[in-house]
Amino acid sequence: MRLRNVIAILTPLLLIASCVPTRQFVRTDPTYEQSLPKIVKIGVVSDVCIARDAVGSDDYISIEDSKAAESSMLAGAKEFLTQKDYEIVFQESFFVGAFKKSEMSFKVAQRGGAEVSESNPPFYFSESLSTDEAYKQALIKVISKAQQSIEQKELMPSYVFLSSGNMQESLDMIAKRTNVDAILFLMGNGMLVPVGKSVAQGVATGVLSTALTLGMVTYYQYDVSWLDTYAALIDLKTGHVPWTNSLRLTQGNIISQDYYTNRWSKEVLYHFPKKNK
Repeated sequence: MRLRNVIAILTPLLLIASCVPTRQFVRTDPTYEQSLPKIVKIGVVSDVCIARDAVGSDDYISIEDSKAAESSMLAGAKEFLTQKDYEIVFQESFFVGAFKKSEMSFKVAQRGGAEVSESNPPFYFSESLSTDEAYKQALIKVISKAQQSIEQKELMPSYVFLSSGNMQESLDMIAKRTNVDAILFLMGNGMLVPVGKSVAQGVATGVLSTALTLGMVTYYQYDVSWLDTYAALIDLKTGHVPWTNSLRLTQGNIISQDYYTNRWSKEVLYHFPKKNK
């Protein structure tokens, strides 16, 4: 009876634990507990690159898909953070690909099926930045360094982020323009695989599996789209990075709003600290 009672108690707890998103790649700064209570006004900035896995040709980045993902990511983040009692007073998607290395060349198209050409990042920037080069460069500097600080795993993100010369000047400019204390920068890099190709790959896998197992395997359709997310909360007053997360999600429609308001926000922002009232 005692063993049954223990099992009865542990089973629901294990089920709950299995549903909690991983915090394996969540990192917090030593100043975490001191800096967070001082953050009152928060903004969110997204920068996403979505490539299309083209059948019969090279992959290419789609500006239209990337902008759709950015907009949905902002909506998903705002909804989730509001549930954690934050007031989002600023949100924007200034670029497509500002986090990528500017010296590298990529294949880019305006939309799926459009003409593809070589281009250096960022592949798009907001019209609001067309007459403000200093602000544009400050944003590019912060976004690219934020992504680099998260991607490396040896040093604290704050140390890497602040190692770039004159970073505080860029943060001061952004703080003045946005009127917020901190910004959650969300960078996404993903691949959208067409359903036709996913089905074809699945059929091939199913045939192979059947051959190897004498027909005892049932095949189910699946997709192989994926999205890497790099999230960094940056204190604009100090340059510290109190909280970061990074992970890869596979499957799903990575350009739909439903994807970001449900699965993505719960996986990426679950461990974002709740605001202390």
